[in-house]
Amino acid sequence: MGGIGSGRYYHWSKATALESTLRIDIRYMRRNGMLKPGWTGTLRWSRGGEPSGSIGYVCWQDRVIFNYRHNDEPVEQVVYFDRTPCRFGGERLWFRCPHCSRRCEVLSIVGKYPGCRKCYRLPYQSQCDDRLTRLFTRQQKLEEMLWGEKRKWWRRAKRERLLAEYSYLLDETEIGLYLKFGDYLG
Repeated sequence: MGGIGSGRYYHWSKATALESTLRIDIRYMRRNGMLKPGWTGTLRWSRGGEPSGSIGYVCWQDRVIFNYRHNDEPVEQVVYFDRTPCRFGGERLWFRCPHCSRRCEVLSIVGKYPGCRKCYRLPYQSQCDDRLTRLFTRQQKLEEMLWGEKRKWWRRAKRERLLAEYSYLLDETEIGLYLKFGDYLG
């Protein structure tokens, strides 16, 4: 038990996070009316204002066909839909992963073909962060909640609880910074 490589940080620290891949989101496509039968179009991605990829698609009643190039080789991938009824009427559309047939809302393009995050073993970015980064993220969220533009009106007990958590996070981040950079500070 224990030892090098057995912990969470070591395992995920070098993995590609889901947020850094090219993703096809069925929620985005549905919101923008792109899932109508016979509809064709192009999805484009950009990073830092620069284009980083594009993919063409043709939508049918039960499937969508993606057309794109990977290493100057044309690729055509068929992805089927799955439909589930909603509680108060209507239906929800899902992608069926081309590899494992799992129902998913987001397909990631990591290699040549799109697949779900389970097939490509993609962690979320928060799973790749170390303890100090998670502390800073929580601290920023609390600062926004307590002193941000949209400050909420809570009862005194809730505000005091959040202030106590904020104080604890300040102490923990100070200790974490000292442990991480204490040798450089002298």
